[in-house]
Amino acid sequence: MDIRYAQTQDIDDILNLLGQVNLIHHLGRPDIFKKATKYTRDQLEKLIKDDRRPILVAVEDNHVLGYMFGIFEITHGDNILIDDKTLYIDDICVDENARGKHVGQTIYEATKKFAREHGCRRITLNVWSFNDSAKSFYEKMGMHPLKTTLEDVL
Repeated sequence: MDIRYAQTQDIDDILNLLGQVNLIHHLGRPDIFKKATKYTRDQLEKLIKDDRRPILVAVEDNHVLGYMFGIFEITHGDNILIDDKTLYIDDICVDENARGKHVGQTIYEATKKFAREHGCRRITLNVWSFNDSAKSFYEKMGMHPLKTTLEDVL
């Protein structure tokens, strides 16, 4: 398995994975998530070229087994926050047919290395409260809560 930047030839596999991760979210919170993909083909073509939005993919036999969509977040000159650079994981997914092969761990470790090499001090992400398997995975990777978002559904 190789980890590399996403390329345009990966788009079909990435769209399939985006559908898989969306279904998890749609089933967990149908009051929030429609059945769709987070990005369209055209949006992916643009994202793949955007250095501020890195996409790493785990590839085996020319097939994408998983991905990580990142966003560099930079704080500079804020009144209360220190100057900082963070890699925010916008989305991470492992193909349901590749689970148990340590694809997620490999992508996450590559993401940590990538973030360090690009001067980031931390990695952050959001995980939905219904997604216990994702929370468990991130805790195993060494992540811990930074803040909590609460809701009151009216």
